[in-house]
This record gives sequence, structure tokens and C-alpha cells, in this order.
Amino acid sequence: MNRRMILNTIMLGMFIFLFAFKLFPRPWHQIIGVAILLTVLFHVINNRRWFSALHRGRWNRKRRLWTTANLALLVGVILTVITGILCSDYLHITYGSTLPYNAHLVSGIHKLFAKILLLLIAGHVFFHWKAFSSWIRHGLKI
Repeated sequence: MNRRMILNTIMLGMFIFLFAFKLFPRPWHQIIGVAILLTVLFHVINNRRWFSALHRGRWNRKRRLWTTANLALLVGVILTVITGILCSDYLHITYGSTLPYNAHLVSGIHKLFAKILLLLIAGHVFFHWKAFSSWIRHGLKI
């Protein structure tokens, strides 16, 4: 099993854990939520050639769709993590009720972003299904 496949498996497991929010204590959700940002950054770094190849080649309908979906996924992860940090319990402990925003509103936005992110992750996995299934078969020696 190569490093990229291990990272992708860890990321998918972390996202599944995060979406099972009600099954685990809230601090775990917050810790894994911050950790997912690190794994996403490693994933982006591992796939940095994709960004440099954006200006090359032909831009047919499929490539435009894939690129839009991948960039939306990256933006979705960043926005979900930012809103998650803003509605975190740890900020309330540190700053009390003097926060310059409504934490309940931000929490609602965070939940909305998480639902959109779930759809974007499903689309990302669908677009890359050939690679995922190949990694699974190769990793399991099927």
C-alpha cells in the first residue's frame, strides 16, 4: 500500500468519523476536524501537479466539471473548517460571550457547509472511482 493510498484512506475515515458527529463526544469532533485540515493539505501537496497542469491541455466538458468539483471541494473543506473553528467550544471558553458574532448562526452555517461537503466528497470519490478501486484491489491483493 503506497503513501497516497494510506493518506486517502485516513482522510475518508476521518470524514466518516466527522459526519457521525452525534455518536462521539464533541471534543473528538473538534480535534479530528482540525486534523482533517492537515490531511487535506498533505493531499493537496501530494497532488500539486494537478494544479500546475490546469493551464495545459484541452478544456472539454468533463475536465471543466472535474476541475470545478475539485476546487469546490477544496473551498468547501476550508470554509467548513473555518466555521467549525469559529463555533468551537474552545473559543467560548477563552473569550466568553464577547465574541463578535453569533456562534449559533455560525454553527448553522457550519452544518450547512458540512452537508454540502458530504455531496462534494461523494462526487470526488465518484470522479476518481477507477483510481480508488484500483488502489483497493492492489492494496488488498485481489
